[in-house]
Formats: sequence, C-alpha cells, structure tokens
Amino acid sequence: MKWFRLAIVAAVLVATVPAIAGAGSGDSGQSGSTPAEDIRANHREALEFWTHARVARAIPRDMVLDAPDALGIRVLPTHHAPGHCGGPPGAPRDCPGDTTTTTTSTTTTTTTVPGDGDEIIVVTGASWTQGGDIADASGKVLFALGSSYYVCSASVVADGVAGRSVIVTAAHCVYDEVNNEFAQHWVFIPNYDAAPAPLSTSNSSYCADTHLGCWSAAALFVHDGYASQSSFNSTATQYDFGFVTVFGGGHDGDHLDAVVTPLGIEFSAVSTDNSVQGWAFGYPAAQKYNGRDLTYCANGATADPNNGNATYRLALCEMTGGSSGGPWIMSKTIEHNGVVFSLNSYGYRGVKAMYGPKFNASTSAVFNAARTLDASVVVG
Repeated sequence: MKWFRLAIVAAVLVATVPAIAGAGSGDSGQSGSTPAEDIRANHREALEFWTHARVARAIPRDMVLDAPDALGIRVLPTHHAPGHCGGPPGAPRDCPGDTTTTTTSTTTTTTTVPGDGDEIIVVTGASWTQGGDIADASGKVLFALGSSYYVCSASVVADGVAGRSVIVTAAHCVYDEVNNEFAQHWVFIPNYDAAPAPLSTSNSSYCADTHLGCWSAAALFVHDGYASQSSFNSTATQYDFGFVTVFGGGHDGDHLDAVVTPLGIEFSAVSTDNSVQGWAFGYPAAQKYNGRDLTYCANGATADPNNGNATYRLALCEMTGGSSGGPWIMSKTIEHNGVVFSLNSYGYRGVKAMYGPKFNASTSAVFNAARTLDASVVVG
C-alpha cells in the first residue's frame, strides 16, 4: 500500500490512502477503482499484514527521558514485547502469562483537595474490571515503522460525522519525527482485553481472533508542531497527539461508532492544582505487564515542572511501554463514561508518573481535519 504525506492548511500533516488523497482533484487513487474500493482494499491489506507471528514481534513505542532535566533524549525499548515476559522480540512464543491474569500492583488512597474538600483517588496501576464505555472505546494499536512493528494504545472519540470514526492516540504512535515518516499498516483493536488473541508463530490473521476485530487507518493526522521536530524534545511533548480516521471494519464491516460508544473530548486546559480527578487508561506491554489487560492509573492532574509546566502529570502511575496514546479521562466518579482531556505521552526513567500533552486549539485543529477529511484544503 502507498501512503502519501501531505500538508494541510491548519499546520497539520496527514497521511491517507490514495483514494482520499486525490479526492479534491477527482483522482480516485488506483486506475479503474473507486474511493470506496480503495479504502476496502487498504483495509484488507492491513488485516492480512497482521498475522499472529508479526504481532508477536511488536514492541512498545514509548518515550522515556533519562532524567528530569534531560528532555530531548528519546529511548525506544528493544527488549520488551507484549506477551514475551521480557524475552527478545526476535523469538516469538506464547508467554506463560497469556492464559492468566496480568500481574499488576496497585495503591489506592484518597487525599483531600485544597479548597473544596473533595477527595482525589490515587491508583498506581490496576486492571480495569468495571466495564463501561471506557472498556469498549479504548483499545490496542498495531503499526509498522520501517521494518519494526510496534504497539500503542488509543481510544475512539465522538466526531459528530456519520460514515466514519475518529481515534485519538499519541503522535509518536502515528508518526516518526526523527525519520519523518508516518506509520504503516496502522490498526485499532477496541475492547482488546475482552478476548485477547494468543501470541504465536502462526501466519493466520490476528484480527480475526480478537473480540470485535480491527479497524484500519484511512488517514493519519499529526500537528506540524510535532512533525517538524527532529527528536522527542520539549516542543514535541506539547504536540504529542494524533488522530486517525477509520471507515468500516471489525468482523462485519461496521463503522466503529456503531459498535462502541465514543468518548467525549475536551480541548480546553484543565486546572493543574491537583483538584481535577484524572484517570489514565492503556495497554502497558513491558514488564510487569503483558499487553493483554486494560490497565488504569488515577490521581489529581498537575503539571510537569521539569517541562516548564507545559504538560500534564499524573503522579505515581506505574504503567509501562505500550500504554502510550491511551486516554486520560476527567471525572469525579468512577463511572468512566467521561471526557478525554489528554493521553499517555512520556515518562522519566526511574520516576513513577505519567505525563501527557495539554489539549488546546492546536489539538482541535488536528481533530477537525480528521473528522472532516476536507480534501479541498490539501496543498501538498
């Protein structure tokens, strides 16, 4: 499949299947095919690409900084893969933990928020077992960059447009800012832990063995504030959000919004005085986790003082690589049918905390590009 890197007026970069890329000029992509046919062909190719054997080789694409004062150092893990129990990614096999419950540690406490007497719930990392919209709407992401295969997390958000759906994840789960390339073979698996497929060396379809199936990317969107960086630096952390447009998928070709209930999304910054209850979700795949279990952290939202307070911080969170891109929801209760206000972006080596970008007008611009697919604004 060919992917096109294009520029969009709102300082957004987008990669699309040829059918969408050429929609503004009447070019349907492949000779003799319609845009709908091109999209379906792209989806079939993605499903065929992700065999059990390839998924077994996928590793987390997480961003870890070596020290609180060393923003700009990108670390990509090479020894942790989902289900491999810490084994080398070159030796795919079923992990003993594949048939057992993921081992997690959790600390749950409450603290009084200064000024209003509300309590903040603190969870350092636990298996999510309470269902709700968050269980369906969040999921696992698979994608390729070059010859490497990766896993991240993501969630589907309400876009108000019929006939397509929009997924939010981290920009680094969509785009490689060092090599200036978009991810390929990008797929989203909602409610993954309802029936996670076992890892093996089989060349059969991995998506066919999941609970709801896979939805493949028709268009990938990131902000130029991220794509223009040459490393995962302070600026990149502030723009580490990406949006993905998908059409029909799953086991029956349904639109994602018809299968799961999308989450809301908020583009205004929230208070960082520890008064906003935050809940972070994802599929951590590096030990002590195995990438098969929806996991969550909870704490009050604060800011990262080592990054000029330009990004959010949830203290004490122990989720590991693979959780990148998973949603942060704000809610006073534990119902978790709430609103996404950030996502898992980066961490510091040896520090138990999760950090995420502050959604703002730039985030909204990328989201609107993804939800409208307005080919008339494509300029490159």
